[in-house]
Amino acid sequence: MADFRNRDANVLAYAIFLTVLAMGLWYLYLSKSEILFENLRFQTYDSKMSKNLSAKADAAFAWSIAANSSGWGFSPARKCPENVVFSGTVEGSSIEAVPAEAAVLSGNLACVATPSSGIPFVLEYSEDFSTFSTGSYSNSLDMNPSRSAQTLSGTFSDPDATFVSFGLPPDFSEFDSNLDSDDFRTWSTGSIAYPSGYFDDDASARTGVVGMVRFWAGWQNAFWNSPKTLATIGKNPHNADPPFIRLGEVSEGYLRISADGTFSVRVVEFDTGALAEAGQLVAIASEERAGIASGTGYLQNDLSLSGSRASGDGAKPFDFQNRSFAVFFSYPEGASEGRTHLKYSLGVETATGTLAYVAAIDDSRPETIRFHGVDVIVDPAGSYRSKSLDFSVPKPGLPNPPACEWTWGWPIEWACIVPE
Repeated sequence: MADFRNRDANVLAYAIFLTVLAMGLWYLYLSKSEILFENLRFQTYDSKMSKNLSAKADAAFAWSIAANSSGWGFSPARKCPENVVFSGTVEGSSIEAVPAEAAVLSGNLACVATPSSGIPFVLEYSEDFSTFSTGSYSNSLDMNPSRSAQTLSGTFSDPDATFVSFGLPPDFSEFDSNLDSDDFRTWSTGSIAYPSGYFDDDASARTGVVGMVRFWAGWQNAFWNSPKTLATIGKNPHNADPPFIRLGEVSEGYLRISADGTFSVRVVEFDTGALAEAGQLVAIASEERAGIASGTGYLQNDLSLSGSRASGDGAKPFDFQNRSFAVFFSYPEGASEGRTHLKYSLGVETATGTLAYVAAIDDSRPETIRFHGVDVIVDPAGSYRSKSLDFSVPKPGLPNPPACEWTWGWPIEWACIVPE
C-alpha cells in the first residue's frame, strides 16, 4: 500500500513540476513575444517617421534651392554713379562734384546726390534697370537727357539753369537692383545691403514650412519647436539677417496656416522638463478641431482660422521661447472631396507682424545645405513618439529652379515640393 502512495506522490510532484515548467515557458514565450511585437511596432513607427522626415527634407531643400536659383543673381545689377557733376549751383563756382547714394523714395529705388545748395538731385532707374530714366532737381522732373555711351546729362529749369552730368556705372556691380541676389541671405551680398526696408526671398524656406497630408494617413506632424530645432535655427548665422527673428526668441507668436482643403488640426504641448531630463514626450495639454474650411488665417483660441492676428480678437498666442508645441494635421475629408492629399503651409509671426525663422535649415556653409528634421507620431495607445534626422545636399549652381509638382504656399507666393 505504501508503494502505491509513494508512486501517487511522485506522479503528483512530477505533474506539478511539469505544470510549473509549462507556465514558466509560457510566461517566457509571452515575454519574448511582447518584446518581439514591441520591436516590430517600433520598426513600423521608425520606418513611418523616416519616410515622413525624408518628405520634409525634400520639401525644405526644394524650396531653398528654388528660391536661390532664379537665374537673376547679379546680372541686372546697377550701382549709383561715383560722382554727379553740377554747374550753376554754387555761387562763385561753376562746377561741383557730389557722390550719389542709394535710397528708397516713395517706395522706389533711387540714387540721390545733394550738392551744397541743399536741393537733392534724384535719379530713378528705368524699368529694366538698364539705365536711369528720369532725374529731378528743384521741382523739375524733365531731365531732357542727352545720352552718350558712358554719360547721361541734362539741364534743369531752375533759376540757375543747373546742368548735371555723370558717368554711367558699370553694367555689373555690388548693388543688386532687382533684389534677388540668390545668396541665401535676405539683404543682398551680406556686405552690401539693400536700401532700407527692402529684402528678397532667399530666406523664404527658412521662414515657412510646407507639406502634404494624405487622407488615409491620420494625424501627421507639421511642426514642432523641439530643442534641436531651436538650436539649429539659432546657430545659422544667416538667421541673424533682418527683418526676421529666430523662433527661439519668440515669446508671443501666432501661427498662420494655409490649406487647400477641409482639414483637422491638433495642437499638443509637451512637458519641457520631461523632455529635457529624459527625452520623453509627455503631453500636458492637447486640443483639436475638425472641419476647418480651406483658406489662410491665424490660428484662434478655438482652433479656427481668422484674418486677425490680435490676441484681443481671439488669436491664440504661443510662447515658443519657453514652451514646447507640436502641430498636427489630418485630412479625413479627402475621400469626400475627391482628393488624395491636402497641401498646407505654416509660418509664425510676432505680435507686430515680424516673420520668424521656423525651419531648421542651415544654408550658411559654402558647399552644402543642411536640414534637421523632426517628426512626431501618435501610436494607437495615444502616446507620442519622435525621431530626428539630419540631411544635407550640395548647393547647386542652377540657372533655373528645379521642377516642382506644385507652386503654392505661404508666406511667399510660391513653394516647391519634390514629387515622390
